[in-house]
Amino acid sequence: MADLGAETWIIHGTLMGWWWNRKIMPWDSDVDVHMSADTMHFLASYYNMTVHTSRTAHAPQGKNYMLEVNPKWINSSPGDSLNTIDARWIDMLSGVFIDITAVHRMPKNPSMMFCKDNHRYRGKQLETGERITIDELSGIHSIQLPKLGSGIQNLDDIANEGFIRSQHLWHTRGLI
Repeated sequence: MADLGAETWIIHGTLMGWWWNRKIMPWDSDVDVHMSADTMHFLASYYNMTVHTSRTAHAPQGKNYMLEVNPKWINSSPGDSLNTIDARWIDMLSGVFIDITAVHRMPKNPSMMFCKDNHRYRGKQLETGERITIDELSGIHSIQLPKLGSGIQNLDDIANEGFIRSQHLWHTRGLI
């Protein structure tokens, strides 16, 4: 995505997995990222349904990815619950994908931003921080991480999952 000039940042379970142990959480089946509505408009206009090859240390021969932009991405209303994902970056060999959601500025308060799933942000909350990699997904690199505030440190138990602090590892209760 960086090669296309698209800045993204990780969100939801992907962000929590990175925060806790720099990996995808064991129950997560995808990667979730946000990007600005302006960037989504650019990708929808010029790169929808295009294939891109990414070469990494894990895949020196390259892996092909397709960018698929939902034609309903422009509808920013949270009422359209069947179209909350605006685009996908899809590994054409495995089918593994990154869900991409556009973040829009609020018309009456441009310092506030929102996305279709009703999450709201102050612009400063989305300032990008360090670049990271997620090792389980070769070919996905240079994802931007938002600067985190102090409100995320008490997430030890989410959806019947647990975090073993001493091992920096998430586990499913009853399986360990």
